[in-house]
Amino acid sequence: MGIIDKEKYIAFIRDEETKIFIKHNLSKLESVLKSYEIKKTDFMDPYRQRVFSSVLNSFSDEVSYRLFGGLKLAERKLFLIFPYYEQDIQDPLKLVRFESDFSFDNITHKDCLGALMSLGLAREKLGDIYIGNGYVDVVTLDNIADYIAINLTKIRHSGVKGKILPIEQIKEVKPEFIYRDIIASSLRVDVVISAALNVSRQVSSAVCENGKVKVDFEPIFSKSKELDLDSLVSVRGYGRFKIAGINGKTSKDKYRLKIGFYD
Repeated sequence: MGIIDKEKYIAFIRDEETKIFIKHNLSKLESVLKSYEIKKTDFMDPYRQRVFSSVLNSFSDEVSYRLFGGLKLAERKLFLIFPYYEQDIQDPLKLVRFESDFSFDNITHKDCLGALMSLGLAREKLGDIYIGNGYVDVVTLDNIADYIAINLTKIRHSGVKGKILPIEQIKEVKPEFIYRDIIASSLRVDVVISAALNVSRQVSSAVCENGKVKVDFEPIFSKSKELDLDSLVSVRGYGRFKIAGINGKTSKDKYRLKIGFYD
């Protein structure tokens, strides 16, 4: 078996970008089925990981796979797909660490990602980015680590020097949150976005219906989707936040929510 009916496996996906992405990576699976090679996919967020693993599980008699992201709890991971009998599986990732005195330059994840993509790199070729005290760790593919380490010399206003390290030397940096209490009339995503981001219901409804919102990394198109405790909401152009607490209701039957904004 080698040819996959890709349309069959992506038919349920509503988001067009995700459809194209999964279809592209299904070609890697085809190569393994045809040529018995070991193939790695692009990096995927947790939603795309769930979708892609469900497809791979349909071929469990012929292929196996492993996920790699540097850390067990990494958000972005890639798949290594290989014939079911293959035993010699190597981690395909490298760590590029950039060091500098960032004390006068409050760099953000957005700054780091922008600097990396200015090198002509697609987001799909990059794993998680961790900002520590005086350093930035970038998880990436072993075959482009040298290029990144040599060519990235500045993040925002700070000059940086990169070095390649074994992926095992990655330092876990837990995300920091800025917390704020809000009142929301319901747990509908458009209602919570409106209250959390201080935008009108018209705006919050529009970003949902225009595919600019992800809940737990999954693109949504319905403003009526209900959120839960720990739901992670990402709004393109505004950032992301999570529901850190549902603390009962007010006397007017509205929800008291604790929102954690990613710093």
